[in-house]
Amino acid sequence: MRFLTVGLASTFLFFSFSVLSRTHQIDRDILNTLHEIEDIIRYDRVSVSQKRRALQSLQDARNALSDFDRRPPGDRDRFFCEARDNDRRRPFLIAYFDRNYEKRQLREVTFGSMATCERALQSTLNLGRNRIACADRDADNRRPYIAFKINERADKVTHIIGHEFHSLDSCYSLLEQHRISRNGSLLFCSDRDADNRSPYVLINYDFFENEFRRVNDETYRSMNACRETLHRL
Repeated sequence: MRFLTVGLASTFLFFSFSVLSRTHQIDRDILNTLHEIEDIIRYDRVSVSQKRRALQSLQDARNALSDFDRRPPGDRDRFFCEARDNDRRRPFLIAYFDRNYEKRQLREVTFGSMATCERALQSTLNLGRNRIACADRDADNRRPYIAFKINERADKVTHIIGHEFHSLDSCYSLLEQHRISRNGSLLFCSDRDADNRSPYVLINYDFFENEFRRVNDETYRSMNACRETLHRL
């Protein structure tokens, strides 16, 4: 038992030392890079446009470090939004820090603006082990809009096929006014042609197939008529 305890302690110390060494190496690399930048600016012939681009990158790096520093230890893997190509331009996407403090981007769904991306994080519909949010399908701030799923492990996003929405507001409002059926399916009413006009139809979200499907062939002339049927199911 004593040997086992000593062995576990040694393993823990080795692991801790490895993580600490890696952290210190990253710190040294950052400082060395800053010193190199200082030398380049001081002694090399650098254009104003190059300096502006470098300044923007440095400010982004500062903001990333400040944002990371403000997070409590238990919240280091939370989601945030950023430009996919780190250029402050669309498309934007959801990213997060994993448990090794490595940044990961969820590239399967992109957004046409930072506001659309941030709304997806704030207005997520929680459905047990999964979450659903909305995005502009072509990352252009225009219709059609789609819904997407964030999986249970929160390391993957997937476009939900089968139905699109007229606007971002309609996507969120229609999904929020859902009903869970007896067999656990998510049901809601929507405009059939994603044009914010009748006819309206009943939609079922299939969790396993990750797909929106019509409940039946029936159509409704108004949203209220559709929802009356929805609440009877």
